[in-house]
Amino acid sequence: MQDRKHLDTLIARSFYSGAIPFNFVRNLYLREAFCFAASHSLPGYQMPGYNKLRERLLCEERGHINTLMTTTKSIWQSKEVTICADGWTDPQRRPLINFVAVSGNSAMFLKADNCEGQVKTKEYIADKLKSIIEKVGRHNVVQVITDNAANCKGGQKAIIPFIASLIHSTQDIIVNSGWMEEWAVYPHTRIERFQR
Repeated sequence: MQDRKHLDTLIARSFYSGAIPFNFVRNLYLREAFCFAASHSLPGYQMPGYNKLRERLLCEERGHINTLMTTTKSIWQSKEVTICADGWTDPQRRPLINFVAVSGNSAMFLKADNCEGQVKTKEYIADKLKSIIEKVGRHNVVQVITDNAANCKGGQKAIIPFIASLIHSTQDIIVNSGWMEEWAVYPHTRIERFQR
């Protein structure tokens, strides 16, 4: 019992002295690490040091994440992809646009674009969406979702022909600008008229 109390004190002290937010104690990986250590005999085990944590273990984790991303990307062609874009402001008051690819039951963060100093016109939004669609693969994208701002709606309309160039006649492009009643389905035949 005394050992458990002493361990609790050491853990608490590490949080206090390192200014670690209290909600970090809810981190699943931290909890899993403690459960693993408590249930296995690891005599002489030393926690990873500064260099091991920032070099070798970080590289290994990056490889693990890349493997997970490859698995997610492998279903894009069969399940098709929805691109979600949303603007927000970070704690430093920089305007950012987040881009996320959703396919099947999985979502993958693609990038956060810093728009500081840029005027977010419909052309600017369209260019950003086009670059993300190219990254994902035009043939994989069937839907784009943004917020309801006029520049985002205009950007969406500007990319419909861009996506349509690879859409087959049996597919539709769905564009949503934030509100369910504003869903618009663009069959291939309508897109051809839109392009003229």
